[in-house]
Amino acid sequence: MLNQSDLEYPAILIGRNYFSIFLESSRIIKSSVSVLENGIYNDAIFIDSSGTQFKTISVRKVGYVPPFLGFRLLRKRQIFVSFQFSKIDVISFEEVINLVKTAAKKSHWGAHPDFLRETASSSKSIKEFFLKLNK
Repeated sequence: MLNQSDLEYPAILIGRNYFSIFLESSRIIKSSVSVLENGIYNDAIFIDSSGTQFKTISVRKVGYVPPFLGFRLLRKRQIFVSFQFSKIDVISFEEVINLVKTAAKKSHWGAHPDFLRETASSSKSIKEFFLKLNK
């Protein structure tokens, strides 16, 4: 089994009506309780900057983000999580772009199709594409 330290960052998460970008491993291990409870990670696909796809096998809570046991003003309770992944495949830059476009349409991310098209055409690598998407 692989875990979050086996991904090359930045990486993206494509889950059920959910899309997120993680610039580093310290970001992927923090989650809200509601994301975990709502099953966003169940069968989620992560794609790292090398184009490797990973399927989430399991995710579990390992503690609360300090201070205040994960409670935040105006935000959901924050927890630390640990993932186990299986490697699916390595995909091309073009396939990554198509998956991101599809995921963006289904999620609440709200990226405009023109933004995605321009970002994809101006990027020379998956890593650069993910970094530009994060801006």
